[in-house]
Amino acid sequence: MSGEAIDLDEPRSRLSFIQESLKKSANKCTSWLNGSVIFYLVLMTLFLFYFFISEKNAKALAMTVFILVTLGLLGLSISPLRGLGGFKGMTHPKFFNTFYFPLLDYRPVENVKGLSDAELGKKLHESEELLRERAAQEQEQRAWPNRTLSLVVVTIANLVLWLVFKAPKEALMNQIGGMIVSQAHISLSPNVAIKALKRLERP
Repeated sequence: MSGEAIDLDEPRSRLSFIQESLKKSANKCTSWLNGSVIFYLVLMTLFLFYFFISEKNAKALAMTVFILVTLGLLGLSISPLRGLGGFKGMTHPKFFNTFYFPLLDYRPVENVKGLSDAELGKKLHESEELLRERAAQEQEQRAWPNRTLSLVVVTIANLVLWLVFKAPKEALMNQIGGMIVSQAHISLSPNVAIKALKRLERP
């Protein structure tokens, strides 16, 4: 439906569009989280192996990358996309349960046409509020504080690699790689609700 020309001023079409957007956001978030976990675990395995077969400076680089990747994996547990603050009327997710978030509990109305005007108005209001909350979470994930925090952590780790382990080349290489990977990871996070809300609020 989201790719079709629909009348978003018509309540039933508007509700169907919002429900589809929420479902798509939940699915994309699940894929993003699962993909992130696999990516981080692969990197951790590779650099742990590299640590045991490499020499001094390379060992320090491998250890630094391993620590950064571990922090990234742990960071998924507090990602704004998980909705740790909860949604109205939904259960809060467990802190360390990375694979669960409340939006998965959202149950769309199957028969929108069968709703009475009163039921439609109530469900539409609830769904719009939920979409706004979801869009805010997606925006928080992509916002500059999250991006800055990622850059700061990467930079501190590489300063330690440079100044403590005396490995400036490895630190520079890892700084560039870490910045690219961390920012790309944030940019690839779901933004379905953001786009849907902009479309709904478009004059």
